Amino acid sequence: MPYIDFVSKDDRISLWYVTNTRHGGTGDFELAKPVVVMLHPLFLDSTWLATQFEDPRLYTRFNLIAFDMRSAGRSTARPSGAHDTWVDAADLAFAIQALGLPSAHFFAVENISVNAALRIAALFPELCSSLTLINVPPPTELEWVFEMYGELLNMWCHPQDLDEFDHALLELTNCLLGKVLPLDSTPELQDELVAFWSLTYPPWRRSRVYEVMHCVLNRTPLSDRVLACVTQPTLIIQSDKTDINPIKYAERLSKQLVNVEGKARVHVIKGSPEYVTLVPTCASIVNRVFAEFLSRQTNLYIPVTLQMISPTERRERAQEALEKLADLMEDPSIAERDPASALSFSCVTPEVLQSQSDVLSRQALNEREAFSPLGMDGRPCRRFSERYNDHWFQAEKEDAPHSYQLNKEEKLKALENLVTRTEYLSTSAKDANGEYLSAQEPVSSEVARTGRLRRSTISKHVVEKATIGGAGFAPTTVIANTIHMTKMFNYK
Repeated sequence: MPYIDFVSKDDRISLWYVTNTRHGGTGDFELAKPVVVMLHPLFLDSTWLATQFEDPRLYTRFNLIAFDMRSAGRSTARPSGAHDTWVDAADLAFAIQALGLPSAHFFAVENISVNAALRIAALFPELCSSLTLINVPPPTELEWVFEMYGELLNMWCHPQDLDEFDHALLELTNCLLGKVLPLDSTPELQDELVAFWSLTYPPWRRSRVYEVMHCVLNRTPLSDRVLACVTQPTLIIQSDKTDINPIKYAERLSKQLVNVEGKARVHVIKGSPEYVTLVPTCASIVNRVFAEFLSRQTNLYIPVTLQMISPTERRERAQEALEKLADLMEDPSIAERDPASALSFSCVTPEVLQSQSDVLSRQALNEREAFSPLGMDGRPCRRFSERYNDHWFQAEKEDAPHSYQLNKEEKLKALENLVTRTEYLSTSAKDANGEYLSAQEPVSSEVARTGRLRRSTISKHVVEKATIGGAGFAPTTVIANTIHMTKMFNYK
């Protein structure tokens, strides 16, 4: 199986990877082709890179390999509050070294992948020949995005019923797909996304959702010293119809990469949403621009040689990277950590570490007993696009208790206001010093800290696994055991 395992005193991780070879391994790589490492979009996994793996402009010219990041897809890891994108970068470096891959061209899509690629280029430059960054995020999340993810996190992981769970995922797809491509953003694509999230990140696996959100919401900006370490040729591809990652931050990053060979170039994809690599027409443009960028690299046609290095050599190289990271972070204690563990590369502060560890412990408690949006066959109960045609979800409004309706409607309306920003962006928020912040500007470290403490105290507001309700539908009692499940519907 295409897994690669790393075990240390404080960490245990199994990374899943897939290649474009017949048997899915690296042993079948063609030595005359360069290697491209692909990192998947936010909240998804390597299966959503099919538009790249199936493009003949890429799979016929390059050896392609894609990894599922920690807490994503088929990769498994022990939950840790120390997880940040420095740890993701170390995971990738360890995996590339263990597989004996040569210096590769990185294709990183969106938030976590982009941050991990920049960090691996700074700490392990010999493993990276070039960088292609898709939708560069701001240094920290924008104010409205920060608040939106906080609301989505609560509804996603602790829904009152199936409708509320579906609504949270609907708002997420509206943000990431947008409404600018009605022909390409078909209901089928939305159905696939919601089904994937229902299977991969259901409420009974909420600790994985929280761990991903920690990497997104609690990240710290890269310093100029770190960015100065990036010297590889860099291409930035940015969507022009994404409000989550505005173009100005891509242009700002291109100027901060002062030591990049030939300067970093920004290519804008017109009319594209955040998930630019999922929409076929936009993905085709991305693949063309990426292939043209690689064709201009002087080291592209150097024959590939797989060089297996011993565990001792990998440990020595990891120790060098830790010493470099300690110098960049101005924290000598980092160099004294265990080089065999990817968690040793974590740069979260002790306060953030404690907060994230507490949240993960709280969310992992009895999470297997949480509400499940899946049926007895382990598949989604219904197609998302057909949810309004399901007759037993179409009871009259007065059939449900008034307080139940009001509570749910208020939360859904508040979330819609955050996502659409029709009201939120017309106002301003104050930080801890009483200064006004634009909702379209990155949050400060103080605001992020306050939000982190607020998120860590969110309490579970529903009885787990007990209700499957719809609009105007009375709560349903579900009694489950290891043999059968009995459903009792109490109609008015």
